[in-house]
Formats: sequence, structure tokens, C-alpha cells
Amino acid sequence: MPLTKIEYSDGSGWYPLATESWVQSTYPGTVTSLTAGTGLSGGTITTNGTIAIASVGVAAGVYEWPNSLRINAQGQVIGVNRGLQPLTSLIAGPGLSIFQGGEFAQINITNTGVTSGTHTWPSAFSVNQQGQLTSVVSSGSLPINRLQNYPANSSAFLRGDGAWTLPFINNLSINGDVSFSSYGLTTSGTISATTGTLQGNNLAAYNSGSIVVQNPLSMGNGGATPISITTDAASGNICLNNTNTSSFATGLMIQNNGVSAVAFGFDNSSNEGYMWGYGSATLKFGTNGAKRVELLNNGTLDMLSNRITGLPAPTTSSDPTTKDYVDVRCDKYQTLSYASYVTWNTTLGNIAVLTLSGNCSIYNIICDNAAPSTFLLFVKQDVSGSRSLNIYNIYRSGSGSSLMPLTSAPNAIDCLMFKRSGESGDLYLYEVINNFQFASAPSSKYIFDYTGVVQSITIPPSPTNTCRIKLLGGGGGQGLYSAGSGSSGAGGYTIYYFNTLSYIGQTLSFRTGRGGEGGIYATRAGAGGWPNGGRGISGNTYPGGGGGRSEVRLGSSSGIILAVAGGGGGGTGYTTNGLGAGGGISGQNGALSGSGGTQSAGGLSASGAPAQFQQAGFLQGAGATTTLTAQAYDTGGGGDGYYGGGCSGGGGKTSGGGSGYLNTTFVGYSASSVTYQGSGATIPLTASADSDFSGGYGIGQLGAGSSGSGLRGGQGRIVVEFI
Repeated sequence: MPLTKIEYSDGSGWYPLATESWVQSTYPGTVTSLTAGTGLSGGTITTNGTIAIASVGVAAGVYEWPNSLRINAQGQVIGVNRGLQPLTSLIAGPGLSIFQGGEFAQINITNTGVTSGTHTWPSAFSVNQQGQLTSVVSSGSLPINRLQNYPANSSAFLRGDGAWTLPFINNLSINGDVSFSSYGLTTSGTISATTGTLQGNNLAAYNSGSIVVQNPLSMGNGGATPISITTDAASGNICLNNTNTSSFATGLMIQNNGVSAVAFGFDNSSNEGYMWGYGSATLKFGTNGAKRVELLNNGTLDMLSNRITGLPAPTTSSDPTTKDYVDVRCDKYQTLSYASYVTWNTTLGNIAVLTLSGNCSIYNIICDNAAPSTFLLFVKQDVSGSRSLNIYNIYRSGSGSSLMPLTSAPNAIDCLMFKRSGESGDLYLYEVINNFQFASAPSSKYIFDYTGVVQSITIPPSPTNTCRIKLLGGGGGQGLYSAGSGSSGAGGYTIYYFNTLSYIGQTLSFRTGRGGEGGIYATRAGAGGWPNGGRGISGNTYPGGGGGRSEVRLGSSSGIILAVAGGGGGGTGYTTNGLGAGGGISGQNGALSGSGGTQSAGGLSASGAPAQFQQAGFLQGAGATTTLTAQAYDTGGGGDGYYGGGCSGGGGKTSGGGSGYLNTTFVGYSASSVTYQGSGATIPLTASADSDFSGGYGIGQLGAGSSGSGLRGGQGRIVVEFI
């Protein structure tokens, strides 16, 4: 068989190694047999057959480290050593040594030099990073926190019986500063201090011992946690014992940042226990987590609407002049109608009057918790006397009788005084005043005459909280022309009432009007009265100026106007006309066109007024703005008022009066208020009948002839009463 081709394989296929022609030319001849070489099987082939790689007995598969392979000279794997990996290098780490003999190596732990055996406390041990014991010291100290069951509290120590406990001292005497900041010190004996400061936030005393304070001693924890003193005894006290027999006060003082706030203690000099509040501190008392009573720093005891029980028996007094029995806050009054059985509804009046026409019983008393806490019952005997009164369902300490202790004389009056009680009834009878005598309610009166400046007063409390203000305006000045002729107007009169309860402590301001100046013959007309009476104008007569208004305001001089009394118009000496008085709702008209002021406008003035002239208006009478003489428009000045009066113009006629005013929208205003208009030179009759205004206040003047200076109108006046 001739050799025709040579091929090779890469494991995935066969590929030509040489061409057929090359093979035949290189290896001529014929192959007669093929013998299997090393590693092959199939024998010698002479005709046909298969030559294969012989099996070496190794199982097919993938072998990885640490397996090792045995390979023959033909590159075949002929054996596998499972799990064995030859070592080529071995390095001893810290604490190790290596001994090598032939194919084998031995690793040993380095000897540290520590003697073998059992080592126990208090020996100290050193261990390296490999966990080896490197040294042993047979004496020394062991940190306590390394011991078994060591607690978190670093103040604890180990007792002989193996238990952990806090420091304990039987008796401790202190003669300097000692601090127990967090050591948990306890004692069954005595802690005594003669000087210095004892400080601690974890200091306890067993109930078999005590903390003795012999001199001022301070205990503080220096932090936010409060100091706690406890006892587990069935009964006992925390005792502050003062052994000093001389006068000395011992107590527990609580301070606020070093400043005394409150103290509790005992003063052996007066044998008194005390509780003090310092500075502006208020003492408060309460139960069940609620405040019940307050003792204010001004000494006032506020019961906070709580009831007082167990009061002493009521006292009986026959001398009412030494006590103040009127509670100004009790502002509801009522008269109980007599019957054999009467109900007293205190909501209609906590002060009641009952006249006995026979024997009487009160079974039912109706109370409102919002009503005043004081109740007065005035019981009056009729002309026969000896009437009895029984009151049921009230509390009387020391007596269960319902019969009231009354004076039996005819027309006698007894006062029964009650307060609220938490006992058997809603009212507690705490005092009886026999033969009670009513006194006139006191009042305060203040008089304000003309000064030319604003005057004022502070509103005080009064028995009925009522203010009455009486105002009289200034009269107009006298005119000069011929004797007995002409007249000026008088001032108006106003009475104003208001309730002061909401205004106590506030200011009332006053302007008291001045009478208008009289004319000066052959020289000039009179000037207007303060504050804003009109100036007269002279021609062939010499008229007077208008009178000034009187006024009251709440607050300052520019405050709320409460009331005004108008001033009278200035007069002339030409004609007696009985006109021009101040008001009133409106001022009285003057002669010709000089009308009085109203509630909304000033009076009208006659036409033809000179350039230097001011018309009447709000709080202003009409008149010249400067001294004018030799005028055809000779006239008296208009009266001052809420709105001023107008001028009458030529002929020397009397001018109109200013209006009065009542502030009816003011809170507290009383409908009893009224304002009156005068009549010519005469003040209103109500004012003239009042002794406060006798002596020529507010009057107008008649004409006075043709020489000298005319008379000034009567001065205004204001009288204030708190009743």
C-alpha cells in the first residue's frame, strides 16, 4: 500500500500535513506493514486495522489543585495523587518556629519562658496578640471592674461575703466642707456637721440614724436631680433639731438662685412655727393637685371661691359705730314682703329688708354661686314689737336653734350677717348686730371756681358709686350807655349724673367759665369771659363781653365732654330787654338777630359785621377778634357754650347765650341729668335755690349809666359730689 497522505489533528479535526505528490516523491515505495509504537495499541497491521492511544487506567475528568499528576515521557497522565500539594516554601510567623527533616517539616510554638503550672490571683498576667501568656507577676493589684458581677455603679465595693454594696459609714462627723457628689453614701448612725457644707445628690440615712445639723448646713446636688430623703419606718419624722437654748429660729429655707424665696421653721424665742414668703413670693396651698388658697404678698388671703367650714359661733354686737358693715360690692337691694312664711331669693338682692308685722319663718334661701359672698338681712320690728323670726337650713356654729336673737322693742332694727358655708346649709350666720342704727351715706363734695386754667380730680370710690356734677356758666358783662337801661344774659345751669363704678381712678377735668368783662365808658367794649366768650364791639355804646361756658370732661382737657353749661350773652346800656341768657338745650336769643346756640350750630349774628369778627360755633361765642371802637356794629359778645351765641349787631343790643349739653350716650349716664336755660340776667331757679350758687354766681348785669367801667358778669361754678 503506497503512502499517499500525511495528516495532523488539533483535537477538533484532521488537516493535511503534506500533499500527495510530495509524499510520493519523498517516500517512494509501498508500505507493507504498520507497527504500534510506545503508548499506542493495535499491533502490527499488514492489511487493514486501527491504531489507538493505549489506556493508562486514569479515570476521565477534570483534576484541580491540590491534586497532583504523574506524566510519562510521552506526555500522558499516567497517575493522580489526590489532595497532596508539594510545599515549596514555608515561613514561620510570630511565636512559631520550623524544624525540617527530609521531606517533612515541623512547626512549633515558640517557648515564652513562662513556668508551667497553675497561676491564681493576685498574680498579674501578660498576653500577646497571639493570645499567648507572655509573663506572670506573682504580686500586684487587679482592677475591680474585672471581677465577676461588678455593678455599673462605680461607687460600689465588694464585701467579704462576696456581695457588692454601696459605701456605708456608721458615724460621720464633719468639721469642714464634704461633698458626696455621686457616691451613694448611706449610714445607720449619725452624720453631724458643726461647720462647713454638706453636699450630695445620693446621700441616704437609715431610719435608725439621723442627719444632725448643729450649725447652718447646706445640702445641694449641684444639678437638676432633686435631693431625696426617705425612711422605711412604720412611723417617724425628718427632724431638724435646734439644741441652742437661746433665742434662735431654725427652719428649712428654699432659695431661688441664691435669693431667699420661702422658709418653713420654728422660732423658739416666741414659741412659734412659721412659714415665710420673701420678696414678691405668693404662698399657695392646695390638695389633690389643685390650688385651694393663696396668701398674696400684700397679706390678702384669697380663698379662690372655696368654702370655709367649722367657723366659731357668731358674735352679737350692740355698737355698730365702731365697725364698717357696708360692703360696697353688695349692690343689689330688695324689700321682702311680710308673710308667715317667706322665701329670700338672694339673686334679687343680697341685702334685704324685712319688716315684721307678726311672727315669721324663712324656710327657703335661694343662692347663686356667682352672687356676692356677703348677705345682709335687716329685720325691723313694727310699732308693736316683740315679733319673732325663725330661719331654717342655715349653719350656726354652736347652736341648732332656728330662732334669731332679735331686739324686741318697737321699731327696732337688727342686722343679720351671713356668708357662704359648706356645712348644713348654703349660708353661715357669722354676726348679729342688735339695735342697728342707719347712718346717712357719706359723700364727698368738691367745688371748682374760676381759675383761668383746667382743673381736675381723680374719681374715688363712693357708697353708691354715683357722681353728681352741677355746672353754672358765667354771666355776660355789663354794658354802658344810660343808667338803668340794658342788661346782659345770665349763665345756664346743668346737673349731670353718672355711675362711677367703671371709672374709679380715672380723671375728671373742668373748665369753670368766667363772667364776661363789662364795657369801659368812652373807651371800649368788654372782653369775653374765659374760655371762649365773645368780645363786644363799641360804637356809641360800650357793651359787655359774653360769659364763658362751664364744662366737664372725662380724662384730660381734651377728653370726652360729659356736660356743659352755657355762658350768657354780653349786655348793652341801651335797652333793658331781659334776653341773652345761657342754656339749656339752647341759649336764649338776644335782641334783633343775635340768636342763642343750639345742639348742632352756633347762634346767628346780625349782618354787617366788621372784618375782624368771628362767628359763633362749637365751643365759641361770636364777637370781635380784636378791640374795635367807633363801629356802627356796636354789640355785646355772644355767650360761650357747647355752641356759642350770635351777636345782635348795631344799636348796642344784648347778644345770644351759648347752649348747654348732656352726653346721653356715655356709659354710666343717668336719665336724672338735666340742663336749664336762664332768663335774662337771672340764673335758672333750680340753681338760685341751691346754696352752692348763692352770692351772685352766674348772674347777668343791668345797664349802669354813662361813666366808669361796667360790672363783670357773675363767675361760673362747678360743684362735684361723689355719693
